Amino acid sequence: GLQEAGPCGAGFFCAAPGKRHGHSTVSVLVQGDTTMLLVVGGETGDWGDDLQTLTMDMHVAYFTAAFGTWAKTRLVDQNEADCTGDGILCPQARRDAAIKMMGNDGSSNGKLLMYGGLAAGPTMTTSVGRAYLEGATQSNLVALTDLWYLDLSSLTVACVSGDEVCAPLRWIMIDVPGTKPVGRWGAGMVLDPADNLYIIGGNTFDRTAREFKVLSDIFIFQLRDPYYKYCSATGAGLVSAVAGVSTPFYIQCRDAFGEPADSASFQVDITGKEGQPGMKPAPFPIGKGLYKCEYAAFVTGQYEIRIFVGRGGGEFMDLIEGIDTEPTNEDHDFIFQPASNSLVSESAKEYFSLSVSPADTNARRSEAVGNSITGNTAGAIGTFLITAKDVFGNRRPGGDTVTSLMELWNDVINQIQITSDLPETGSVFDNKDGSYAVSFRITKAGNYQHSISLAGTLGSGSPVFLRVDSDLADISRTYVYGELLTLETGKASTIYIQTRDQFGNNLRYTFDEKPCTGYPLSEETCDQLIDYQLCRADEFQVPCPPDDIESNVGKSLLYQMGPTASIKDASGDPFYGLYQITIYPFVAASFQPMIYHNDTYVACYFDSGDLVGTAAADPGWQLANECASLNDAQVSRRGMSNTQLYRKQNRRGGGWTAPEPMGVVRVQDRPALKENYEEGRSEFGIPSSHRRAVSSISWADTKLEVAQQFVEPDTSVLRTWLTAAPLLCGFVGLILAILHSLLDLYEHKRDTRVHALIAEMEAGFEDEAELDDNVLSGLACDDDLIVEDVPPDEILSARSGISLNGHPRRETEAQEGTCSECHGGGCMFCMVSGQDGADMSLVPEETELSVITNLGSISNSILSADGLAEKDPVELLLPLSTQMYPHVMPQALSPSPPPLPAED
Repeated sequence: GLQEAGPCGAGFFCAAPGKRHGHSTVSVLVQGDTTMLLVVGGETGDWGDDLQTLTMDMHVAYFTAAFGTWAKTRLVDQNEADCTGDGILCPQARRDAAIKMMGNDGSSNGKLLMYGGLAAGPTMTTSVGRAYLEGATQSNLVALTDLWYLDLSSLTVACVSGDEVCAPLRWIMIDVPGTKPVGRWGAGMVLDPADNLYIIGGNTFDRTAREFKVLSDIFIFQLRDPYYKYCSATGAGLVSAVAGVSTPFYIQCRDAFGEPADSASFQVDITGKEGQPGMKPAPFPIGKGLYKCEYAAFVTGQYEIRIFVGRGGGEFMDLIEGIDTEPTNEDHDFIFQPASNSLVSESAKEYFSLSVSPADTNARRSEAVGNSITGNTAGAIGTFLITAKDVFGNRRPGGDTVTSLMELWNDVINQIQITSDLPETGSVFDNKDGSYAVSFRITKAGNYQHSISLAGTLGSGSPVFLRVDSDLADISRTYVYGELLTLETGKASTIYIQTRDQFGNNLRYTFDEKPCTGYPLSEETCDQLIDYQLCRADEFQVPCPPDDIESNVGKSLLYQMGPTASIKDASGDPFYGLYQITIYPFVAASFQPMIYHNDTYVACYFDSGDLVGTAAADPGWQLANECASLNDAQVSRRGMSNTQLYRKQNRRGGGWTAPEPMGVVRVQDRPALKENYEEGRSEFGIPSSHRRAVSSISWADTKLEVAQQFVEPDTSVLRTWLTAAPLLCGFVGLILAILHSLLDLYEHKRDTRVHALIAEMEAGFEDEAELDDNVLSGLACDDDLIVEDVPPDEILSARSGISLNGHPRRETEAQEGTCSECHGGGCMFCMVSGQDGADMSLVPEETELSVITNLGSISNSILSADGLAEKDPVELLLPLSTQMYPHVMPQALSPSPPPLPAED
């Protein structure tokens, strides 16, 4: 711009730097072939001037062989405004700054790097150089630590030589991560081939300590590394993704000069905000400072993406803050905002918000829950819930095509039942959250194949079997068929009661129910009570009066037994809800048959007659429904219904007659029936060759007569015995009781006698013991006792009561007067024969004793019978006494006690 006139003439000012000190200079190759000199900053005033003259002007000198030309460059900030030296958008005025050319070669002017310098504080009014040299520590000196570069790409030789107007040159602050070095001036600067800038030493002013210091440290600025403030991310993958799909986004990184940086090191953290698993994908370079990062999230929800860039470990990395105007597209709309502007991308201050949506619906991973999927009741509304999910189990948002199809299943052939009816379908409601409420209503009981499809694919754990149970019993739909009009005494007749629900389904018992299978009936054991009665009342009335119910009838009840004596019908299905009652009437009379279901009279009857035993006996559900509808119509008109009776027009296959009121059962006219019966074609369905002899059979015109088919046997003898048998049994019992009492009396008397004999013997033993004592003490008798012709063993046995040869002893009377002398002397006994005496001796029956009254020679007595040697009387009597009384030990006769046993 033009300024006031100077030495260079009007309209111009001098571009020479003039006098200055503390400035920085460097040579530069302009446009690859011209070397020029750059002069930056310094002080322009003299030492003695009391002025602050720091400047930040830059001058360029162009030299030729003849002369040199100076040019003063116009310096602007990054906003293209003229620099004011505020230190924010442009460098502050300074001296002794370190400068270096970078990238200056034949192809580019490169950049001028400038670091630090000595500046003046706000209150500094004198030369900062002089203050430093004088050591004025109280001065307001400022040691700078900022790093700038000046883009020289627009500098030309023509501009410097004056041939054209010079384009302004722009200062840009270089911001680097990490801790900056301490402010300094006069530092050394080295730039290596990798553009790593080294700051070495210098001088500094410690404002706290108020002293100057000389530095010897080294700092490095990695100028070509990606700078986090100049790195930005773009791509739709930053904000949205689909589960399981590989999703990319891109990172554009620049260095401190805004140029692409290819050596970036990244750390990408993708974390779930709702507990989802995190991811750490690794970006890879694709050229020109662009990097691609791919990830695949498998769980839906909200995530946060944080991108760190730097070099080294996590502590040397910073969150990117670059600005991309359209971060959701795949193009990098990056606007270079130098660090001095301090602008940060709103989308990258902390993180990117990522929303992961589910993948396409996967029918097999989708779920269906609810009891109605596999079980329901006819007529009831079944509901269940389907949750659509993708292959990873993520819930879908809704909008899928969902169907629920139920097809009747044939259990016999194990495949879908082929019918003309359309399959049952469920009504599906989309809850708009990935769940679908399904409802259905099926009135036909049975097993169904339940198939659930999502997006046209079978899934949700289907197909499964759906069991539709019958509804509660509807008595108006129950009907009876069989031999209703053919009862004979002594002959079994069979009827069948088919129980159904309101929809006409045969009752199917659930797993908890119990059908009755016999009499007597009980609500504790049966879920359905079925009963048959024969009523004697002349007029039809329900219920039958209790006194008119015939009890002389045999009944048996079976469940699920069909008319063909099988438990399954022709299609192979069980006879659900069917009861068979076999009737055995014992009384020939007129009756009204009455069938009750759960204590309610059944209103529909079909007389099958001799068709029982074939499947044709069952009139079928269509006719049964017609009967039920007729009764319903009568109820709606009159509030009550008649009992409907249907007959077979032709018992051998004809159709059914129109219904007639049941009332008292009507049968064929008496002459025709009697004729048919006699010809063996009776309505009982039994040939004449098989029936018993019957005198006659007849019916009243309006009620069924049960004819007697056999002659009752004569039971008079049986009745007599039934009466006499209890009396006879009582009489026999009485006799046995008396005999038993007599036997007890006899045994009592016998025991009493035995006890008396034992007592007498014990008394005798005591007397004899006393005699033994007398014998021992009376051996000194003067008279001798001579015993002749008595064997020794008999003598001993006579004394002991048992003969030595086993003969029993007997009592004999002693001769009177033969022992008087001995008694006086204490003799033990005297043996006599032939006369009665006061003493007695025990002698064997076959032994004769001769007793010689010469007792004085007992010591010389001879016992000649067995050749015994001569014995001393004491020796003879001692053994005798021990044999008689075992409890009297021989030791007792000894004058001294026996010796003690020897010690071991």
